[in-house]
Amino acid sequence: GALGEHLGGARRMRTLRLELGQNQVRDAGTGRLGAGLGRAPALATLSLDLAGNQIGDRGAGPMAEGLASATSLEAVHLAIDWRRHAKITAAMTQRRATLALSLA
Repeated sequence: GALGEHLGGARRMRTLRLELGQNQVRDAGTGRLGAGLGRAPALATLSLDLAGNQIGDRGAGPMAEGLASATSLEAVHLAIDWRRHAKITAAMTQRRATLALSLA
């Protein structure tokens, strides 16, 4: 939760790589992380590994909303469990950003 809250205050951060796969990340943490990413005004490149976590619709929805509102994103690499996180995948494929997905 704290990480997501601090991301919104990172005004100059252009690149972020988070390796959170297999870390027991749950809905609440994912939602706060998504909200923080959506408020990072300069974030252009994101590499985010969330594969193998315990994220349901309650976490995937806010993450998708946060990523969709991150208007400065130009390149995104997501490692997610795509069958469970179609909302995140759909939000990113609607963007004009370069998108690379690692779909587990």
